[in-house]
Amino acid sequence: MTPHLLAGVAAPGEHEVSSATRRIDARGLELIIDERRQPLCPRNRVVMDSGRFWRGYRFEWIRAPSRGMLTRVSMPEHRVVFAVSGTCHVRYRAYLHEGRHRLRPGVFCFVARGYSFEQLAWRSDRFEAIMLDITNFGPDSSPIDAFGRTDALLDMYMGIEDARIATLIDLMRREIEAGCPTGGVYDEALSLAVASRVASLCATIPNEQRRAPTLSSKQLERVTQHICKHLSQELRIERLAALVSMSPFHFARCFKHTTAMTPHHFVTRQRVLRARELLMEQKRPIGDIAMELGFASQSHFSDVYRRITGSTPRQDRAGP
Repeated sequence: MTPHLLAGVAAPGEHEVSSATRRIDARGLELIIDERRQPLCPRNRVVMDSGRFWRGYRFEWIRAPSRGMLTRVSMPEHRVVFAVSGTCHVRYRAYLHEGRHRLRPGVFCFVARGYSFEQLAWRSDRFEAIMLDITNFGPDSSPIDAFGRTDALLDMYMGIEDARIATLIDLMRREIEAGCPTGGVYDEALSLAVASRVASLCATIPNEQRRAPTLSSKQLERVTQHICKHLSQELRIERLAALVSMSPFHFARCFKHTTAMTPHHFVTRQRVLRARELLMEQKRPIGDIAMELGFASQSHFSDVYRRITGSTPRQDRAGP
């Protein structure tokens, strides 16, 4: 299996473009394969990129090889894939669901950050696509995360057709091809408009097309081990989500569908179970154990303890 999704050599004579439109970002767009970041494709597959003058989302126009397959792959950012020319037959397996789609010019796909494909395969005929990574501008969240419209839903949509998205992406392409003469404010406005439109479209997907994503066994193990090792520390959801390269919205949803508990409930339960072990093993004051495991007070600890275990800390310390 090649580490590049789009490995291969460009056919001679395809899309000659000026050097101004072929400035390659130092990192370029990426994939996460087996939990390791990899380039999306080699440079000779990039027809156009957003370049050093573009201030909006990361943009690449790429050529796809005729066929390929990847396993355990996800995106480090929310990604739009807009079909420009040719066709591509896509097969995938994710979260116990299998699907097939034929991508043709004018349709787009959206894959949320962290959505994990067990297998992703394709067969294409002169297929080219514009890839757009929807990230954040400075401290502000992207519309995808700010609205919570996609992380709260399926997080992966194939083959959507929308005239507004097509127009906005074409305006992006023209601006980048011209060397971004209009300025950064225009570039950012186009990018934010695309993200807002994608979020709005994904919010209208029928319920029967939505499938609840879950954490893989490896992801759940990594998060659980981290929680158990740091029970005495503040465990913020942003940190837990970062362990599996997800946004907090997406991670919280996947975690609940996997464990039937919210991350907060799971952490609290683990702290109570650890406290129970300490109560039976040690003679330390109950209040000390409560404070060590992050509870605000002994009374708060006792209330939570009783709700989860059905007994009080003193009863469990006394034993049967």
